[in-house]
Amino acid sequence: MSASSAVLRRSAVIALALGSLTLTACAPPVGPDSAPSASESSSPTTSGVPPADEHRESPDDTATAPPNSTKNPDAGEDVGLGCDDVITLQQMYDFNPNVSALGEFSPAAGTPAAKVASYNGLTCRWSNNTSGRTIDVSIAKLAPQTLDDLAAEADAAGESVTTYGEKGFFSHTSGLGTAQIFTSTYWIVISSKDFSDSRGAEQLAQFVLGNLP
Repeated sequence: MSASSAVLRRSAVIALALGSLTLTACAPPVGPDSAPSASESSSPTTSGVPPADEHRESPDDTATAPPNSTKNPDAGEDVGLGCDDVITLQQMYDFNPNVSALGEFSPAAGTPAAKVASYNGLTCRWSNNTSGRTIDVSIAKLAPQTLDDLAAEADAAGESVTTYGEKGFFSHTSGLGTAQIFTSTYWIVISSKDFSDSRGAEQLAQFVLGNLP
């Protein structure tokens, strides 16, 4: 091999070595230290914690409960009487000796007695021993404004009856006669299918009013 050939070969080896070093320097590093930093990641987060704006309250979180829409929110007071106090056994015997006391009862939904019961009222029942027809007497102890509201409803649904007291009304619906009496403290409802007109409940209304404290 001539001296010139040797020089050329040495130069080629050196060029190849330099080229390999250049390529190595340009290649991206690998290994545990080569992972991109959090600031270089395209993901909003790398910890699984949602971004801050996802913690904002939704409209449902701040919604408030609707206001109380009950027309007469008065809960009513304990009447403090028993059925034998409302109408005594002797008084009911004087009214009709063929009637027996059944005591307190659970009124059917939608009846005046059920509304009295919803105001923490007392509901009492007697039954005719022959016909099986009942007489219901219900009493609630309420605030004056509630009594005024209920009296206005009774007035709109029936006729005024002066013999029942200061505020008395009678209505007859679906074969059921109902007397409603209002004092400064009590709401009294007397109902029976035996009451075809206001006079049917008149004596019982006077008994109840006379027995109230």
